[in-house]
Amino acid sequence: MSDVEQNTESIDNAAQLSPGNFDLLSTRPAQTVIGYLSNKWNVLIIRRLSRKTMRYSELRRDIGDISQKMLTQTLRHLERVGLVERKIYPVVPPKVEYSLTELG
Repeated sequence: MSDVEQNTESIDNAAQLSPGNFDLLSTRPAQTVIGYLSNKWNVLIIRRLSRKTMRYSELRRDIGDISQKMLTQTLRHLERVGLVERKIYPVVPPKVEYSLTELG
């Protein structure tokens, strides 16, 4: 096997083990959960939402030292992986509430 073929195979194997590969991680649920809980902000947000449904500004005020950008990114990530539900109310000004899903 040539060096190029070996490097290509190594890259393919590494891609299969990457955190973004949910097919591989779905066979290892404990590793998936630990991966979500290894992030400081994920843990803080999940802990607060486990107590009650909260609005964005409530979360930001309650957590304290989190930036707006980090809170937004973390909430979007948790929503994308199915741990947090975002409910939008059709009112002016917009009202959005976050809560844990059944999985969360």
